[in-house]
Amino acid sequence: MKTYKINILVLLTLLTVAFISCEDEGVKNDDNGNPSGPVVGKVTEIGVPLGEVETTIIGPSGGSFSTSDNRLRIDVPAGAFTSDQTLTVQPITNNNGPGKGLAYRLSPHSLTFSKPIKLTFSYTDEETSTTFAEALAIAYQDKYKVWQAIGISELDLINKTVSVYTTHFSDWSLFESFHIIPATSTVSLGETIELKVVGYFGEDLLVPLVAGEQAPITEPREASQYVKKWTLAGSGVLKSTGAKATYTAPNQVPTVNPVAVTAEVDLKHKGKYFLVRNLYIGQTGIYLKLDNNDFFHMEGEVRYIQDADLSMLTGGTILNGETRGIAIHWQGKISKQTFQWTSEFPLFNYNYQSRYMYLQYYYQEVSPGSLIITGYGDVGEYVTGTFYLEASGLLDSQVPAGGNPWPRKGKIEGFFKVRRSI
Repeated sequence: MKTYKINILVLLTLLTVAFISCEDEGVKNDDNGNPSGPVVGKVTEIGVPLGEVETTIIGPSGGSFSTSDNRLRIDVPAGAFTSDQTLTVQPITNNNGPGKGLAYRLSPHSLTFSKPIKLTFSYTDEETSTTFAEALAIAYQDKYKVWQAIGISELDLINKTVSVYTTHFSDWSLFESFHIIPATSTVSLGETIELKVVGYFGEDLLVPLVAGEQAPITEPREASQYVKKWTLAGSGVLKSTGAKATYTAPNQVPTVNPVAVTAEVDLKHKGKYFLVRNLYIGQTGIYLKLDNNDFFHMEGEVRYIQDADLSMLTGGTILNGETRGIAIHWQGKISKQTFQWTSEFPLFNYNYQSRYMYLQYYYQEVSPGSLIITGYGDVGEYVTGTFYLEASGLLDSQVPAGGNPWPRKGKIEGFFKVRRSI
């Protein structure tokens, strides 16, 4: 098997054309290729490319291919292809409403398989912190721009993977079949918010889907039949009825931050599980803490630079006589997304004393963790989210000759609620 990378611009047009021609397994068409009835499910925009196209050649003997971020693995059994086939994979924005992380464009969409191939998504502990592994599912976007969910065929709790089998390529996404909304992670002092447990399938379908079952992803629906009770760990007041609950934050930043709101759900044949929403309590701005120190507050803002297709979160303050600042940059428009740290984008920089800065890597070792945008609005409205770096590297920009430019690693945790300025 041969594996290599090719330039995005070379294939972008071809991939777009291939997507339009992709056949859908779940909707019947008339003789003109139009849907014979109303399209069922939520229509969403097609994802925008966010990284390089990766390509591999697999022949009749079969083979496997994993993306460079180790997020997605494709296993092709022997006999699926009758000749050598060039397969391409590209990360794209995940416009699947309950989606987790990036989506992936698998091409060519017109390729048919003699045998089903296996698609395996890896997930992290962080991604199941608001749900549970049994509620994860995988979906593809059909030609009507509706995401079609497929019940997972294999769940590996040890290696943290979920798998499905398919006979076509499309745009694919990992997602939560139900969870607590809103996704916001930050609550202002004294603010009251409404929480709700929702699912994304028709009311007559079991959650999660059984293996191999297909269903269109809809607008979120209340999942009252599954919710047994709500609990609160931390400061504030929680009141609940069925699938809904209201949480009122304290008027001061609590010592234990975030607080945790939990909904116990009973999936009958699957057992009882817990959905958790961690809520950070604070005033408008950016909060950051290093290692086991306390959170400190910075004023901040977020903006989107259209010409560069670049979003940035920036803030700063003076603490103990030192100027401290933070800047986080990521590619694309401001939207609900989860970004894993890389050596490139998203970029993280927390600096102080003008010479020291914590980055998203240490030497060439990228820190585990992510940037999560949990809510966003137009110019003048709030953008909320969290960031976490398990092993951020401290760079000394003024190190003496022969000295160590990387004196230490640090764990960084933060959350923000800032206005969008551009």
